[in-house]
Amino acid sequence: MSWSVAGIQQLGHRLRSWRLEIKYSLITVILLGVLYGLSRSGTLTGVQERIIALIDATAGYGLVGLFVGALLANLAIMISVPYTAIVVAVALASHSLLDMLIICVVSGLGSGLGKIITYALAHNIAAGQRNLEYSPLLVRVRTYVEEHPRAAPLLVFLAAFTILPDDWVMVPLALVQYPVGKTVVPMITGKVLHGVSLIFIVLLAIDPEDMAARSKADLTLAVLIVSLVIVLYQIEHSVQKRREMACQSSPAEDATC
Repeated sequence: MSWSVAGIQQLGHRLRSWRLEIKYSLITVILLGVLYGLSRSGTLTGVQERIIALIDATAGYGLVGLFVGALLANLAIMISVPYTAIVVAVALASHSLLDMLIICVVSGLGSGLGKIITYALAHNIAAGQRNLEYSPLLVRVRTYVEEHPRAAPLLVFLAAFTILPDDWVMVPLALVQYPVGKTVVPMITGKVLHGVSLIFIVLLAIDPEDMAARSKADLTLAVLIVSLVIVLYQIEHSVQKRREMACQSSPAEDATC
């Protein structure tokens, strides 16, 4: 009986530690379900037409427009701008696999360059903050990077390749003054492969030539919903971490934390 109680308590603790992830996963499932229901009922006809027009307008700017858009979208720090939805939609609107790959590579180069620019800015700002050298957290990060020199490029690549926020890796590395030049190749490679892999996942599930324009609009809306939920998750996660740090630095306020 005691083992069962302990197991339940341990499970409850794990669920509490993952409450944000569980919360936003449920929100995503619910929103996608609502999107599916509204699409099947024909309620989204007007929205679908506007999305189709937006896709056509975006495609009209060509590769230069996609590159600039991806670059600007990745100039934000700590918050990801959901540009992926438009990139996927424009890629699916193209007429060949080669065109899709070119679109993904160009947008990946733009997003990678944008993230490197923000990293360089954060790196230069952190260089003038001498008090950061005494932060226990940054001391551990710096020690880990020095003891495992191959780990940092791999972490940068994984941050760029996955849907996880890049800045969870890039900001700590900037604060410990990890060289900007060493992040260029893994960041750009990860961003390019991120777009390519996303397109291939979509192609495994559907055939773009058999998709109606409204189906492509629905797919764009679905990707946009997922991207926006990730943004909201990042915001709440960041606020939560700041609150926890404030509680740790002010023991007198623990009662209110």
